[in-house]
Amino acid sequence: MDYNNFRQSIHNSSSDDWNIIYCYGSGTGPSYREDTAAFLESMIMEIRSGERQKEWPKRYHTQVAAYKPNLSISLAWGLRLEAEELEEAWVEKFPSKRTFLDCVDLFYNNALVERVPYVKIDGGRCLLPKPRFPTLEVKREDVDLIRVVASLTILNPEYDRYLAQAGFQIV
Repeated sequence: MDYNNFRQSIHNSSSDDWNIIYCYGSGTGPSYREDTAAFLESMIMEIRSGERQKEWPKRYHTQVAAYKPNLSISLAWGLRLEAEELEEAWVEKFPSKRTFLDCVDLFYNNALVERVPYVKIDGGRCLLPKPRFPTLEVKREDVDLIRVVASLTILNPEYDRYLAQAGFQIV
């Protein structure tokens, strides 16, 4: 499978094509898609300082999904890329200003093929691709990808309204 067919398989899918596993909250278990860099950095600091860490940071994807027609394809999303809320002018257009930068990872045969950042906007009511600053341009392929991820996360029939309200330019 080449990259274009890989991406098309995802873009042309519906939520029924995915086996979704939620990996947050009580009793759900791990996603097995952890950010080990933060863990290793804390471990190195502990060794250097000689002081035992009370708790090592845990950063991980909160949801994963396997593509039913081809189990070689999977997605993982929810890994927070920035700890702080996103503060950009276009965010002011929404009722809730709580906006975070997360990412979706695309896997083929468990190999990371691509990482695509997205913004969780309006208090988590919608996911949109991260725009380029200052033009607010977003790639069509990222709009299509995040539309699929949003459909797996929240039933949001207003995706296009949010996209238009944000003022993003699709290129």
